[in-house]
Amino acid sequence: MRIATLISVLLIPIILNSQTTEVDYIKTVTDTVWRTSTERDIITDIYLEPKKFHNDNNTLIKILDASGTLESGEKILADGFYSSARYETRSNINAHLNLSYVFAKTPQKILKVKGKLRVFTPTVEKNSIINIDSIIKKGNSVIVDNSDFKIVFFDLTDLTEIEKRYLDYDKNFIVKNKLDKNKFQTAIKKCVKNYPFPVPNLTARWCFYVEKKKDFDVDISVQNQQTELCYQGSIGRCGDSGSRIIVFSFFKNAPQENWGIKVVCENDNSIKDYDFEKELR
Repeated sequence: MRIATLISVLLIPIILNSQTTEVDYIKTVTDTVWRTSTERDIITDIYLEPKKFHNDNNTLIKILDASGTLESGEKILADGFYSSARYETRSNINAHLNLSYVFAKTPQKILKVKGKLRVFTPTVEKNSIINIDSIIKKGNSVIVDNSDFKIVFFDLTDLTEIEKRYLDYDKNFIVKNKLDKNKFQTAIKKCVKNYPFPVPNLTARWCFYVEKKKDFDVDISVQNQQTELCYQGSIGRCGDSGSRIIVFSFFKNAPQENWGIKVVCENDNSIKDYDFEKELR
């Protein structure tokens, strides 16, 4: 009896972590992309829609991995498909999940796909939405430090200052805030290289360095007190799995003192993974 109980206890996490969900098959689109005048790729896009989460404004979904079967019987391995690393919102009824496969030669019909998708429901209560007011007053400091990640905010408008202070001289900043020295300096150097000065009509440039302790997605938006997006310019991102740089370049209106940021971040309480399998008929 005790053995049976022990086995059932051990199986509970496995059962909880292997939930499945149904997906609808929407369509398949095949197109030809010419890489050169004589070389081409034939790309097949498969569009799917998760049934359970259809048109849910509070849910974000992305495909983590997928495999498939061709009409010849050949298997498409999990790394054979391409899918967006960013989440799709359910608020747009036409925002389907997309899988792409590149055929080097004659395309075949894809008969079946299966894989894993991640469902993300960010809320303040789950600590997956963090609002920070009056961000302009918090420049050149650590603004978030929790068990999953740290965020450092720099005002990059004065590029010479950021290079001098944080790349060469201020080693105490790294030690004091317990940052990974290699990740931090590599990310900042990449930021400086990718976003040089001067830039015509640029009023300000903000940089957010995200150092992740777990492999969770973190994204940031700039907003005013009415929670409206208010940056006038462009956003850039660079980094790797362990760190990330998010840069806002302001071209029209200079940042205001009442502007804040909204951090949307995965954590164990806000994400759930589901297996799916679908025949494409």
